[in-house]
Amino acid sequence: AWAVAFRVGFIGTLLWVGRAVFIDFLLLGVSIATVTSIVANKLLISGRRSQQTGTAANLALVNRVEWQYAFDVFLNSYVPVFVVIHVFQYFLLVFPFTFTHGFFGALISAILYMYAWSHYSYITLLGFEALGFVKGAVAFLYPLFVVFFGLLVLILFKVNFTALVIGSYL
Repeated sequence: AWAVAFRVGFIGTLLWVGRAVFIDFLLLGVSIATVTSIVANKLLISGRRSQQTGTAANLALVNRVEWQYAFDVFLNSYVPVFVVIHVFQYFLLVFPFTFTHGFFGALISAILYMYAWSHYSYITLLGFEALGFVKGAVAFLYPLFVVFFGLLVLILFKVNFTALVIGSYL
């Protein structure tokens, strides 16, 4: 729908969809799943080993977050980001402030992106807290401070993040 709205043609549409799927979704997903599984395994696991009693061999089980689980958490967390940034924002195209570099456009854009990424971080937190052996999963909310201050700087300089992102697609 975005490619049709900006009339980029058939090849442009294929490039737009390819970038959205392979870069914005898969590359981002693989990267974030890798980082979150490493962070969870290295920093957030409590009691690295637990004993399973009642077996003849008395096997030691290692608690760890598998990469596939971290990718599944990414998929669940990405849904609100997709809905806000790709669907809801599409319907804002009819309003001229959507792409203007000014205080109001920058504010609306920052609110949308902060809303999307705060939901992403919260669902990521819930996904890792669901594992009983992951302690301190609240650390997945810490990047929100960077996002918040980054968007605050963009608002102060009246830079519309939506316009920057869409401009990178065109």
